[in-house]
Amino acid sequence: MGRITDTIKHLLIINGIFFLAVNLLGDEVYNWFALHYFQNPRFEFWQPLTHMFMHGSFNHILFNMFGLYMFGSPLESLWGRKKFIFFYLSAGFGAAAEAAAKDLAEGKWHEIEKLRNILEETLEASGKPITFIGKDVSRLPNTSCFSAPGWKGETQVMQMDLAGYAISAGSACSSGKVKSGRVLKSMGYEANISNSAIRVSLGLLTTKIEIQQFATTWLSAYDSFLARRAA
Repeated sequence: MGRITDTIKHLLIINGIFFLAVNLLGDEVYNWFALHYFQNPRFEFWQPLTHMFMHGSFNHILFNMFGLYMFGSPLESLWGRKKFIFFYLSAGFGAAAEAAAKDLAEGKWHEIEKLRNILEETLEASGKPITFIGKDVSRLPNTSCFSAPGWKGETQVMQMDLAGYAISAGSACSSGKVKSGRVLKSMGYEANISNSAIRVSLGLLTTKIEIQQFATTWLSAYDSFLARRAA
């Protein structure tokens, strides 16, 4: 085997840094950089790239880096640096697309849609004033947007965050975002509805128990808000 190229050396170092970061700083780093489905609340735009450098165990990174060490430099010498980098990135992006397509083909999101419906039915059954956005039209299977009139969305985001749940205000796509959007207002909803709307997104690992726990927590907080307003 010839000399290891700078490109392969840098890739080995980058993979090593990511692996050490996960093991030293914990699972939150893994959640930040591993690939989540694009409608998962943990999804970030950089994950289709960074997931290429994530490994679940020592054996995982050991065998992957051994393969990169053994075959990377000869391929780069054969193809050239630009073509090799294109190949490396294409393989990573292709794997991300394949994983997403597999989830869709296996009907996993149909099951998530059922859980979303359970959440909305549970909230609706409480009899409290709640407006569900887009409930009777075709929409994303894992997302529920609803409003508790008068209870500001940013307040709900902070209260649920303290309870261990990441949600968004208004029609935002990023978990933890507190600024309400203009989309609901443009759809004709009054300010007391649009300013009080939140968005809850479910992931492939979300369970029915977690849905029920969230509903209980949110309804309890809503009860407290209604009691304060009535006082």
